[in-house]
Amino acid sequence: MNRRIYADYAAAAPLCGRAKQTITALFELYGNPSAGHREGFQARELVERARGQIAAAINAAPEEIFFTSGGSESNALALQVGWGIQASPIEHASILNNKHTKTGIIQVDRKGTIQPFTAAYASIMLVNNEVGTIQPVGALAAGGQEQEGVLRFLHVDAVQAVGHIPVDVKALGADMLSMSGHKFGAPKGVGALYVNRKRVNTKFLQPLIPGGNQESGLRAGTENVMGIAAMGAAIEWAAENMEVHAAHIKPLRDKLIDGIAAIRGAELTGHPFHRAPGIASFVIKGVEGQALAAALDEDGIAVSAGSACHSGSLRPSHVLLAMGYEPELALGALRVSIGWETSEDDVNAIIRSVRQRVGELRQ
Repeated sequence: MNRRIYADYAAAAPLCGRAKQTITALFELYGNPSAGHREGFQARELVERARGQIAAAINAAPEEIFFTSGGSESNALALQVGWGIQASPIEHASILNNKHTKTGIIQVDRKGTIQPFTAAYASIMLVNNEVGTIQPVGALAAGGQEQEGVLRFLHVDAVQAVGHIPVDVKALGADMLSMSGHKFGAPKGVGALYVNRKRVNTKFLQPLIPGGNQESGLRAGTENVMGIAAMGAAIEWAAENMEVHAAHIKPLRDKLIDGIAAIRGAELTGHPFHRAPGIASFVIKGVEGQALAAALDEDGIAVSAGSACHSGSLRPSHVLLAMGYEPELALGALRVSIGWETSEDDVNAIIRSVRQRVGELRQ
């Protein structure tokens, strides 16, 4: 293979052109956004412009956006409300390993779809990072609000959703929502948390990083101006091109699904229709997922054995176990996630390589 094929967008997407241009233009910007001189004002203007771009992309107000280092920090900050928040068993590790969350009430089916639940405080992932299932968060929130005193607070982990599918915080009924720039074309190390200031008093949010008064006192430290500006540029670009990207990616994803699911012993995981545009995930009987991912890497193809958070672990995916898969089969997880730079030739090459490598590993 002459060039490598990148099929791990769900772990980290490539930098989009607009983010690259933004970063390059800021190499000579030295000002601290908190400083009271022209250079500081220029930096502050860039931060606030990005805040407005991100707010516009999710139908929020700029003052409801707080910058963080990424999705995990946004999740941790949201959970600082500390009200015994219920989480489903297929949430991201940054939710499940937080001392403020509980599991047991919210359940999922074999397709990875969250079932109706009764809980006062909940955290739900809009798009599952391993299997790609899109959760009916808006319907779940509306259903809970119809019952007086049931769903009083909803945090939405939208890290895999923002920039890929329409996200409207009002339609979702979200009180808080997490996002991460490197999932939609911004650099790693920058994210944001939406906080509905009409329903959530920020005094309940204890900053994870105490100190100065940056981000309205919720996150001390000098802002990552270059990353924040690039995130604003990337989310604006992603929103403008969302329909075009989806029209390009979905047929390729479906071709991947048809090609790999046709392998003997291979099974698509996640919902067959209500899934993220670019995520195709499988379990393959008789094959260990990490061995297959390593073999594909030798072929010049970058994929994941489940999520990037579990890379290097030989434990079965907690997501697949919660969905009802046997541990042995769950070890055969493979996630192929594609995006705007993926071509049909790439997809054909991935299918050929997976078929060949599965046969070799089974022997």
